[in-house]
Formats: sequence, C-alpha cells, structure tokens
Amino acid sequence: RDTLTVGVKENRATGTTVVAYTVSDEDYGEVSQLTTTLVGLNQSGADSLFGVRLTKVDTAWKVDVYVADGSKLDFEKINQNHSVLIIVTDPNDLADTIVRVIRVIDVNEAPTLEPFNKTIDENLPNEATVGALVAADPDTKNAAFRQLTYTILGADTVPFKLDSNVIKVADSEQLDYETTPMFKF
Repeated sequence: RDTLTVGVKENRATGTTVVAYTVSDEDYGEVSQLTTTLVGLNQSGADSLFGVRLTKVDTAWKVDVYVADGSKLDFEKINQNHSVLIIVTDPNDLADTIVRVIRVIDVNEAPTLEPFNKTIDENLPNEATVGALVAADPDTKNAAFRQLTYTILGADTVPFKLDSNVIKVADSEQLDYETTPMFKF
C-alpha cells in the first residue's frame, strides 16, 4: 500500500494547515474528547516542524496537521521528506493511525544585495571598472532559483553599465563632479 505524500511550501507561517482529515467516532459524544498525536518516523525533525490538533469545522471534526514552527520550515536547512505517524485516540484508549509523508517544497526566495557606495575620479575612461555588486541568494539547493541577474533601473539616466555584477563606466563624458557630484541607482 502506498503512503500518501502531501506538500507544504517552505517558509509557511506557524499554524498553517498542511492537510486535514475528517474524523469520527462511533461513540459520537466522544469526538470532542479525542486526542491527537504526531510522531516523526524517519528522524527528520518532523516533531519540531509539524503538529496535529483536533478542530471543529461547521459540524464536522477534523484532524488538522499544521506547521508547528514556521521559522524552521526552510527547505535549504532541513530534510525534504518527513514521514509521520498520526494517532487519534478516544477516551477509552482505542486508537487509529495513519502514516503520511510531508514534503517541504522549495520556493524562490529573494536575494539580498550588499550596499554599494563608491567614490570615483571624474576622469575615468569608458569601460573602467567601478566595482562589483555582491549579492547572496538563500536558494542554495535549487540551481534554477540561484541564477542572479543584475540590472540598473533607470540605466539611461546614469553613465554606468553592468557587466554581470561588475559596474563599469559607460559614458565618461557624464562624469563631471561640478555638474553631477553623485549618482544614485
């Protein structure tokens, strides 16, 4: 028998539902007294990432598997697959269990760019290197997300261009301290 795999995107907030199941008890009055437990099966740290609770939605009771600590749900720092055992127990210690795999899904996260300030001579020639931009991307496991592209917004208003992450002089005639002492871009 196959084990159902459910997915949750990394960085989800604490309390976000991963998956929910309707639960019932033949002793209908005892449904609200059911207890739920989540046990990690593959030593992946699932116990600290996910929790399980009993919730009432309209007239139905549900077992809700949720993100217990969103700050830890980082694809780049944890195992991708978490096998969990979900246990529902009634007041008479009768229990039912299911096994599920929770897969953490990578999302494209924003890179960070270090501040760049540079004082240069006004007589630099075209193609002179001004400096290099330094950026970091938290997506270390996914090559498709790691590709950084650098662009000068408003490039037609500044005398610089980019060669990958390297800033170069594009129009040295515009480098005149008395006319424009500073360029922001």
